[in-house]
Amino acid sequence: MRIVGTIPHPKLKITLMHHGRFLLKLEDVDVEITYRFRESEGVANLEDAQRALDLGLLQDAERTLMEMSSARKRYAAMPPKRNEFPTII
Repeated sequence: MRIVGTIPHPKLKITLMHHGRFLLKLEDVDVEITYRFRESEGVANLEDAQRALDLGLLQDAERTLMEMSSARKRYAAMPPKRNEFPTII
């Protein structure tokens, strides 16, 4: 996988990669989203990726990342399930 470049953002790490198709990865502290684009879908360089983000993809991704992070924190805070069966040695 080849990193094409990064797009600056104050909170997220945004990376465009190429691996047979273009992968636009947005990472927050504890969750990430990767969008895959074929070359025919209009994302083939950093400028194209920035344009897609500016057209609303970034706002949608930020909202989804926030929801994913909240869900992850809810499940991480759950107490572990106790084993209902005794340990047999």
